[in-house]
Amino acid sequence: MPLGSVLAPFLGYKFSLPLTQLKAGLAYAGPRARLRRLVRDLMIGTKPIKIGALGGSVTTGHGTSDKKYSWFSVFSQWVVDSFPETNITARNGAVPATPCTFMIMCLEHAVDLDADLVFVEYVMNNGDDYSVINNRVVKDVERLVRRLLALPGKPAVVLMQVPNVGMANLEPPRTPFYATVEDVETSLSHYYDVQALSLRTALYELAEVEQRDGFRWRDLFTDHHPGDAGHRMMADLAVFLMQETAVDLLLNPLEAAEVAAIHSRPLRRPMYEGNESPESTMCAVGTSFQSMVLNATGFNFTDEDRGKWGFVAREPGAELVVRLDTRRRVAAGAGPAPNTTQVYFHHLKSYEHMGKAEFRCSSNCTCEPLTVDGHHDKLISQTYIAPMLVSASADCRVTIRVLHDTSSGEHKFKVSGVVVAEDQAAAGLLERMAHDHGMVPEGDFEHGVTAASAAAAAATSSGQGQNGTAARRAQQRLRRVVLEQAARVTWGSDTSDKKHSWFSVFSQWLIKSFPQTSITARNGAVRGTPCTFMTMCLEQAVDLDADLVFVEYILNNASLSHYYDVQALSLRTALYELAEVEQRDGFRWQDLFTDFHPGDAGHRMMADLAVFLMQTYIAPMLVSASADCRVTIRVLPETSSGEHKFKVSGVVLAEDQAAAGILERISQEGGKVPGAVFEHGVTGLTAATSHVATSNGQNNTAQQAASEAAAAEALST
Repeated sequence: MPLGSVLAPFLGYKFSLPLTQLKAGLAYAGPRARLRRLVRDLMIGTKPIKIGALGGSVTTGHGTSDKKYSWFSVFSQWVVDSFPETNITARNGAVPATPCTFMIMCLEHAVDLDADLVFVEYVMNNGDDYSVINNRVVKDVERLVRRLLALPGKPAVVLMQVPNVGMANLEPPRTPFYATVEDVETSLSHYYDVQALSLRTALYELAEVEQRDGFRWRDLFTDHHPGDAGHRMMADLAVFLMQETAVDLLLNPLEAAEVAAIHSRPLRRPMYEGNESPESTMCAVGTSFQSMVLNATGFNFTDEDRGKWGFVAREPGAELVVRLDTRRRVAAGAGPAPNTTQVYFHHLKSYEHMGKAEFRCSSNCTCEPLTVDGHHDKLISQTYIAPMLVSASADCRVTIRVLHDTSSGEHKFKVSGVVVAEDQAAAGLLERMAHDHGMVPEGDFEHGVTAASAAAAAATSSGQGQNGTAARRAQQRLRRVVLEQAARVTWGSDTSDKKHSWFSVFSQWLIKSFPQTSITARNGAVRGTPCTFMTMCLEQAVDLDADLVFVEYILNNASLSHYYDVQALSLRTALYELAEVEQRDGFRWQDLFTDFHPGDAGHRMMADLAVFLMQTYIAPMLVSASADCRVTIRVLPETSSGEHKFKVSGVVLAEDQAAAGILERISQEGGKVPGAVFEHGVTGLTAATSHVATSNGQNNTAQQAASEAAAAEALST
């Protein structure tokens, strides 16, 4: 059966974003072993699939006219429609206005432990910290990412990044492009191979630079929340990532060893030393908190007709008795358990009606009594956490009593949950959350997530993808390659000979690969100079009509790549797994570096990255129809290297127009086959190309791209 017929729903997704902006929004792809496994499992259809989403008000659908238009509902419905034979469960565990620290504690209430894919959206809710090193927000997100990656289902994790508050203001002034933590969080993508999607980068050219009708900030956002159109474009990015992963599977099928490594390889140590996630937490909210209450005198368990469950009292003297296990868990061999535990009660604060309550240990445990005022002057109603240090006990009773004293003249008090820190990491995290964040918005996981299944989401609009091959791009003649560099590495310091420097190796490869083209390679590196020197003296180091310029200065801000669409190669990311984690012979730091400069082998791998970015691996042929076509491949006497080795590793036959289109696009728009093994066997090369979003000038529609990518997925299976 033709691929187009088999995958009609998959091919029919209608993108709102143009193809170039979809590419721009793919902030990090990497090797994506877990995501490749998920896409393969979807296509085979032999196992149930569970997908989830965590985040704040954006992911809950705030700003949409109906929750069915939220990005996760649209994406979930697309997955369900595309794979009708597969049992798919979608669960939205987002809670409005919560930071990721809250989800670290209460993860089990929001995501299935055997989930296959989890999206994470917290940029707006985590606050701002613009430091590159020792970033508080990145540390918080790392803890959540580690908890997710360690779940029994070994899920693929995708960061869904939205514009920071103020960036999408309906009218100027607006927050600058770089004023967000999403670029710093990209280090987590590189370190853990978690994919990243950037709505900011996908929209910026159209919304801010061109201000194109239908794509301006005011067309896509209601305030700092995306509206229906903005959510649709978030779904576009998620679908595009899935389809691009399908293309990756076509070119490099999933190997059994790759799947085995997902389950057997231990989670690497934290990127920030000691930044461990809590191994266990006790988080009770909603009905799970109700089961811990032994006595409620004057308190009623109610959602107050708002879907926000908790125990509410309105008169002084009301009492609530909660039973807790406050014993601290410790790892084997870690010594005796501590004799105290941090306990954090969720309670409501509001600007009207609220009273005060006393929290005290009433039986089997001890603690200092705590008086909590539910009234504040802010014109919002928000859930806060009240911290208590409680002695260890298997049957600790805490009594909450509403006091006669009041700041508002009334006595309403609401308690909606409790978190017990069961290890030191959880205790430290909760302590900082109590003092740095303070607020934990009201939200009942058990009631909030069940309504988010894909079956309940409205069907998204779909149509048959446009067929047809991509227009063949006019071949560009590369005339001159120039390196502008002002550091000792590119100059070739610490190589045994300058001919072994990465730029010399790359330039020589380019000249040999295109013997009919006049190519000039110029190394403008100056030892010991920062980029500010080259800013002043650029004309002396680079030809003004240069076609390609490499810059090597260890840039720590990924926002430049996203803002200007300049490609980035990372030797750190390419080598880290082999050099630091596995410490594989021949790939250890001492094998590749002389001091902090790469040696000959390190320079060769830098050249590998540059070649990988440039190289084409697919040789397309247009062949007449035949039941017995014979193709002969003959090695010629002519050679560019002085030798004659030639390797052919496979063939793909386009069985219908959609498949032909995607293969044509692969051939003409880069042609790289992921997973290619270079001379030194660096398998992490895909991870190093952190931002490769090129605009090819073709008149391709985004819908056509979707059709082509989907066809590739079927071929891979």
